[in-house]
Amino acid sequence: PLENSSQSALKKMGNFSILLSQDFFPKIGGAHKWLYEVYKRWPNPVIVLTQDYSRHPELISQQIQFDSQNHGSIEITRRDLEIDDINLFNSKYLVRFFKTLKLIQTIRAQKTLTLHCLRAFPEGIAGLALRLFCRQKCKFVTYAHGEEILIARTSRQLQLFAKLVYKRSDLVIANSNSTKKLVKDLAPDAKIAVIHPGVDTNAFNVSVERCTEYRKKLGWPEDTVILITIARMEPRKNHAAVIEVMAGLLKEGLPLGYLLGGTGEEDANLRKLVNKLGLDDRVKFLGRVPEKEKPLCFASSDIHVMPSVQVGSMIEGFGIVFLEAAAAGVPSIAGNVGGQSEAVLHGKTGLVVDGSNLSELKQAIRYLAENKPIREQMGSEGKIWAKKCDWDNVTQQSVVEIGRTLYS
Repeated sequence: PLENSSQSALKKMGNFSILLSQDFFPKIGGAHKWLYEVYKRWPNPVIVLTQDYSRHPELISQQIQFDSQNHGSIEITRRDLEIDDINLFNSKYLVRFFKTLKLIQTIRAQKTLTLHCLRAFPEGIAGLALRLFCRQKCKFVTYAHGEEILIARTSRQLQLFAKLVYKRSDLVIANSNSTKKLVKDLAPDAKIAVIHPGVDTNAFNVSVERCTEYRKKLGWPEDTVILITIARMEPRKNHAAVIEVMAGLLKEGLPLGYLLGGTGEEDANLRKLVNKLGLDDRVKFLGRVPEKEKPLCFASSDIHVMPSVQVGSMIEGFGIVFLEAAAAGVPSIAGNVGGQSEAVLHGKTGLVVDGSNLSELKQAIRYLAENKPIREQMGSEGKIWAKKCDWDNVTQQSVVEIGRTLYS
């Protein structure tokens, strides 16, 4: 049940909200998962206005399957909203932009609206326009994830848009203190609340019997210490560093195995590296791991390793996957860039290292691999930490913060 403060916030907020997200499920990322998990638990109805993938043959069946499921408080409205190039001097962009504004206006039908924007751009630009034109008839909240702010710095136009959106937002919700600092550097006057993403802790309760069976199917010796990474295969996730370090540790006698879940542009390169280092029998590529299979994969492993680094404008703003590992009772090794150190409590739920320092990464893997009691202690602390970040708690915190800030 919601606390009195949440009930009061909801009463002030009214019952009409739109979540604007240019892309959404079945395309998935940490940002989308965060907002989906919060708003499907929202105590009032929320319309998710997002992209229709009917013209994308590879996605249409997934879209139909996803949309047919129960999404709690969310009602999905799909239209062709895709914007490839944010440019005020591009007529195609302007047509798309005003089409989105008109659609929002039609849906709200003159009601007082709370617009929740996935990012500062392109979604937040629509929020900015509505806020300026509708004034008290529209409040808008913008979410900040980290990497989009660094991307904005690469373009004068995007930087100006982001600055104005953050400044004019009734509230900016940042996924970490690291992201909050990035927003403040760009828009010092922005009203910002830090709310960490969460995890469904109940979904990660997996029996010992199921884990034992899963490990046997992998075909590795019983004493194997299993490392796991479930993430998009892209350079910043730093899979290659884990593979290189693992090769050295195996030569030194540590019985390691490595599970890689996910797909992406680095897939082929990582497979070549594994083959080059002679690790084909010690590394297994799982491909895309469905959400319902994640708990078993994590719980059957011993150490979650994702020492992300910054690559260009790409950083790890927080890292929901660290909470998922924690919920399964598995310690993590994270990088020290972005908000990872807020997702993994160093020395308590895992270790935070410099992902670009192979020696430091190697030392961290060795330390946890050789110390089962430490892993078990960190796993227990991780479950406690994950429980504090359960999606129900995150949702309640979001309701209170948005209601208090926008309508007090």
